[in-house]
Amino acid sequence: MLPAPPSRAALQRVLPILMFGFGTAPIFYGAVLYLILGSGGSGSNSGTARIGETGALTWMFGTLGLVAALFSAMWTRLRVSPAVDRLVSDAASGDQAAGAQRDVIVALAGAEACAMAGLVLGILTRDLGAYLPFGAATLGLMAVVILPPVLRILHR
Repeated sequence: MLPAPPSRAALQRVLPILMFGFGTAPIFYGAVLYLILGSGGSGSNSGTARIGETGALTWMFGTLGLVAALFSAMWTRLRVSPAVDRLVSDAASGDQAAGAQRDVIVALAGAEACAMAGLVLGILTRDLGAYLPFGAATLGLMAVVILPPVLRILHR
């Protein structure tokens, strides 16, 4: 037998935890990269990509990060916002709460993938500055695009 879908009240308890976990991850990624590289922001070039390869790495991971961020923004617009609209109506069911929770998790995971692409680029190039735009974009995406529909659920 399948478990019962979550209620709106259960979703209101879970969403702050998800937002905190996903929202702090880019900060932790930056801190880990800082610790890996040392306080100077960039380490020695031993074990890193050769100079000619860093441009290709930047383009590859930059494109991956951009695609992940665009996916997250579009998913939020096309899936999360309508799910929230259905959920905040008085006739919302447990299935709608489960669908909204799933869609928020997918949007947050897409945003975090942007930060992870930056983390990998920062490790490969041994440059903290390579990560910072990805981390900032992820936090901005979460704050400006994903958080408003989540707040509508929490304040309903």
